[in-house]
Amino acid sequence: MVFVDSFILVISCALATHFVSLSYVSFAEKRDFLAEPNKRGAHPAPLVTGGGVAISLVFFTAHIIALLAGKIESVVALALIGPMIVAAIGFCDDLRPLNVLLRSVGYVLAGSWAIYWIGFPDVPVGSAEIDLGWIGFIFGVVSLVWMQNLYNFMDGIDGLAISEAVFVCASVVLLSMGPNIDSSWDVVLLILLGSSLGFLSLNLPDAKLFMGDAGSAFLGMTLGVLVLANTSVSLWAWLILLAYFITDASLTVLVRLFRGEKIYIAHSLHAYQHLNRRIGKRETLIAIILANILWLLPLAFFANNWPEHGL
Repeated sequence: MVFVDSFILVISCALATHFVSLSYVSFAEKRDFLAEPNKRGAHPAPLVTGGGVAISLVFFTAHIIALLAGKIESVVALALIGPMIVAAIGFCDDLRPLNVLLRSVGYVLAGSWAIYWIGFPDVPVGSAEIDLGWIGFIFGVVSLVWMQNLYNFMDGIDGLAISEAVFVCASVVLLSMGPNIDSSWDVVLLILLGSSLGFLSLNLPDAKLFMGDAGSAFLGMTLGVLVLANTSVSLWAWLILLAYFITDASLTVLVRLFRGEKIYIAHSLHAYQHLNRRIGKRETLIAIILANILWLLPLAFFANNWPEHGL
C-alpha cells in the first residue's frame, strides 16, 4: 500500500506539472514571455521562459495538501517558504530583470529563513560527527544561496537542469527508502521528483519552453534544503549525486576569478557548454546523464553504506 501511495503521489505531481506547463506555454506565448538568445544559452531563437513556475506551483500545492492531510510537519512547510520565495523572485526576474542587489538580498533572506527552521546538520568526518554551531548557520545560508546560484548557472542547455533534479531525487529514493515514506522530508522528496518528471518531457531537446530562474533557482534551493534536512541518505551521498553540477559551476567561477573576469556577466565557459559546442546538446545531455548513473550513483551507494569513508 505504501508503494502504491508513493507511486500515485509521484505520478499525480508529474501529470499536474505537465498540464500546467502546457497551459503556461499558451499563456506565455500570447504575452511574449520569451527568452532572447544570449551568451549563456544554446538556443538560436526566442523561446517561452519562466516555465519553471509550473514546477513550483505544483510543488507548493502538493505540499500544502500533504500538510493538511497530516503527511508533513508544520516545521517542514515553514522551511519550504524559503524556496517558494526564491521561485517568486525568479519568476519576476524572468519577466522583467530585477536589480541584482534586490534579487540577491531576497535570496539571502530566503536561505536564512529556511536554515532557521531546518538548522545545519552535524558534519560526518570519519567516525566523528562535528557540530558547527552558529558557524553552521552562516555556512548553511551560504550553501543554500550558492546551490540556488549554481543551479541557475547550469541551466544553459535543454534538459540539463531538470534531468539533474530527476536523477538526484530518484537516486535518493533508490538508495534510501525504496517505496517507503518514512518522514515528512521523504514526502517532499517524492513531490519534487514528480514535479520535475512532469516538466522533463517538455524541456528535453528541442525544448518547448525554458524553466528560467523560476525553475532553476527554485530547484537549486529546494535541493539544498533537502541535502541539509533529509537524512534518508548520508550528507556525502547527497553531495556526490550533485557532484557534476557543484564541480562544473564552482570550478568555472574559480577559474574566471583567477583570470580577473567579472563573474556576474553572462558567459558560456562551463564544461557542459564547451562540450555542447563540440558534440551537440543531445549528446552532451546523454553524456552527463551516463556519468551520473554509471559513475556518481555507484559512488553515492558506497558513501551511503559506509559514510565513514564518504569524505
